[in-house]
Amino acid sequence: MFNIRDYVKLKDTDSIGIIKKIIQKNTDEIYIIEINKKKVSTSKDNLILSSKEELENTNSRYIKNKTSNENFSLLYNYTKDFSNEIMLRHQTLDEAMFNLENFLDLAYINDIKVVRIVHGKHGGVLRHGVHELLKKDKRIKSFRLGNYFEGSYGVTIAYFK
Repeated sequence: MFNIRDYVKLKDTDSIGIIKKIIQKNTDEIYIIEINKKKVSTSKDNLILSSKEELENTNSRYIKNKTSNENFSLLYNYTKDFSNEIMLRHQTLDEAMFNLENFLDLAYINDIKVVRIVHGKHGGVLRHGVHELLKKDKRIKSFRLGNYFEGSYGVTIAYFK
């Protein structure tokens, strides 16, 4: 169905890339997709055929929670202008964690090494949620609270491997 050098869209993130390699594993095929100079592996069930024009016209998009009935969405711009900062203040914990997961995916695809996560100082619920998510994310090498000039304990700085 798909061939090497086809442009495809990943269903779970709506990212567009090009098929670089197809690996046959038993009866399944694993597709290696290049998105913004990063390689991602996925199955064909997660792919939709796309075009070079759609890739070139893709500057920003809405990402919706496809795994639940909740209707979270956040506009991300992940072209050359991708910002390494996300603002989670005034969001519920569920909204913030969903948005942070998508932000980390896009930061990783864009080869960002350091991200700034603004969760606010009040109460610490978002800060605790952010730190728990970062501990579990295998792409994160380390993280720390911001220093005085970075936003103090209302900001977390995370470093990718």
